[in-house]
Amino acid sequence: MNAELLPLTPTTDQRAKMAYVYIRQSSLMQVTRHAESTELQYSLVERAIKLGWPRERVEVIDEDLGKSGADAFARGGFQHLLAEISLARAGLVLSFDASRLARNNRDWYQLLEVCSIFGTLIADGERLYDPRLYHDRLLLGLTGMRSLAELHQLKQRMQAGARHKAERGELRQGLPVGLARGPAGEVIFNPDEEVQARIRLVFEKFREIRSAGGVMRSLRAAHLPLPARPRVGPAPRRGWSGNQHGPRPSSICSTIPPTQEPMSMGASSLPLHVAPQRIRAEGVFCNPLTSGRFVYTIDIQRILRGKNL
Repeated sequence: MNAELLPLTPTTDQRAKMAYVYIRQSSLMQVTRHAESTELQYSLVERAIKLGWPRERVEVIDEDLGKSGADAFARGGFQHLLAEISLARAGLVLSFDASRLARNNRDWYQLLEVCSIFGTLIADGERLYDPRLYHDRLLLGLTGMRSLAELHQLKQRMQAGARHKAERGELRQGLPVGLARGPAGEVIFNPDEEVQARIRLVFEKFREIRSAGGVMRSLRAAHLPLPARPRVGPAPRRGWSGNQHGPRPSSICSTIPPTQEPMSMGASSLPLHVAPQRIRAEGVFCNPLTSGRFVYTIDIQRILRGKNL
């Protein structure tokens, strides 16, 4: 009988090395809401012990909880795992499934190649694989391809759902600085009066100076910072409210967005890929990458009057 078809058993040399249990969830929301999945991954420690590794030689790598598997550069735990395998310190790598280890072919096949060179076994929740054996390498390759296909299908479903909500007019996107959502979901001015006053000042200065750079220099000369909407932290997307996330110094990058943000100007929806843009004094938006070709035109004076800014 072909030796590759026999049940795989770890060798004494492999058991003398470390067994690494790699644990990952794609986002912090999954970590908090899908606790059962995280517990199942931690239970792989018992599987390593049943395969013959003593508890003191089983190490859990959970540094990548809350990180996407689409890229290995931001995953310190995965990099640590590759380093340990490359130093011939790993006899076994356990993960609940291939998607926990990698979501792209580059990282997946790099892991398989390193494991095959140093004789490291790979195990999931069901069986044990030896990347040096043809049939196991074939199954692992197909598993990695399936993991990548699942990611593509997930993205397709999410994009289709977003388009469907947009067609019904129910798609909510992040609001620019100065706007907020009321109790019923309606768009209102930020209830912070200081934020309102500063945004109105930006529009007034832009109407007077007709230049985003001039507005920036004017605000800096008066030592007036602009409100910022943090994307992460204890109060994400709430804007400047005088707490941990204070205002930021006026800059060209923080001055232009309030004046070119479509929702700030009363537009309900615009194409998603109309960027980067700059503003001309006459109120015409143009794309610098197309040599001044007009993308769309908005009457800034009319909008300012309509929103009482």
